[in-house]
Amino acid sequence: MEEPQRNEQHQLVRVATSSFASTSVDGPSTSSVSASHLVVEENQQENDEPVNIEGNSGGHHHDQEQEREQPSSAVSYRLNISMSNAAANQMRDDVWSCFAVLIAFWFFASLTIILGYYGSVSLELGPNCSRLVQPNPLFVQSLKAGELGKPKPGPILYGFYKPPPLDVEITWTQKHHAVVPKDFHKEWMLFLNKGSKVDISYSIKSLGASPLSLVIAQGTESLVEWIDDPSYPNTTLSWNIIYGSGNIQQEIPTSSSYYIAVGNLNSEEVKVELKFIVKSLIYDISQAYYSCPLSNHLCSLQLFLFGTTAAVLTSPGPAEDASDEDWYVKLSYGPRWIIYIIGSGYFNGHAYHFYTTEKENPHLYISWHSTRRCDDCPTLVSLEIV
Repeated sequence: MEEPQRNEQHQLVRVATSSFASTSVDGPSTSSVSASHLVVEENQQENDEPVNIEGNSGGHHHDQEQEREQPSSAVSYRLNISMSNAAANQMRDDVWSCFAVLIAFWFFASLTIILGYYGSVSLELGPNCSRLVQPNPLFVQSLKAGELGKPKPGPILYGFYKPPPLDVEITWTQKHHAVVPKDFHKEWMLFLNKGSKVDISYSIKSLGASPLSLVIAQGTESLVEWIDDPSYPNTTLSWNIIYGSGNIQQEIPTSSSYYIAVGNLNSEEVKVELKFIVKSLIYDISQAYYSCPLSNHLCSLQLFLFGTTAAVLTSPGPAEDASDEDWYVKLSYGPRWIIYIIGSGYFNGHAYHFYTTEKENPHLYISWHSTRRCDDCPTLVSLEIV
């Protein structure tokens, strides 16, 4: 029997400071590694256990397996790389460019929201208008409304803690006696909510007149497209050729401004009588906490930051013997400046933090550590960038 022998080896390999530079075929690279340090430690222990073989007198031999400890080794690699000034400057310039783009994007996005999406707008209110206005309280702090031109009684601004239900149905009638010049048109604007219905009765009074075109256009853009090409029917919600007498019915699919227009492509003027019977769906204003007539002064409604504040603009029904009665209102939004200030401070703060960090640590350091416990064990790798 031989005594087990234990051998311990400890190897330490140190590679002194070396420099690496990368070049390409066309010329030197823009970045290089100025200095690197590599430390390799290898610890190896080998344990040899004795093997005992016992024989049997009967001529039969039995082998017994003895446990053997596998040699264990641990290999560690640590690599510190310090980037050169050229690489650090290039990376710093790239990061500064990203910050500049983000700050510029926030600036232009803020201007777009303040002056564009939530900029001042002029609205035309037809009879029995009930128009919901619900801006985002995160960007809008107040809502202001006032009549344009000479104020006259009619429009009212209501405020609600939450959007009111659209469940009040009213029926009203409006009559028009129109003289349509040749190659011209007449139009009437109504603001109608989704689910409303319009019944239009017409009667052409001019004897021997050629047919007219009667359309229902959704929004100003659709009306302009029809004016540019009156013979093209796909630009409007409803397009009809009328002559004599008759009626047209239309259900409203979306809450919007609608124009009922009559076009005359004949060589002489035409007289026509129109009667609108409208079944409108309007908002229930019984739960309003704020009410302000626009004819008195400029109305201002404050919006809650963490709420669902909503406003409704209303107008009265058509008066008798008044065929054309519209109101023009200017609607403006007061920005919630604190949100824009916080956003600007956020981007500027990150830019300042990067600047101070880069100033204190002008180089980029990469630390790489690899550990392997045995020959068959997986290698553990960690990478740290500071």
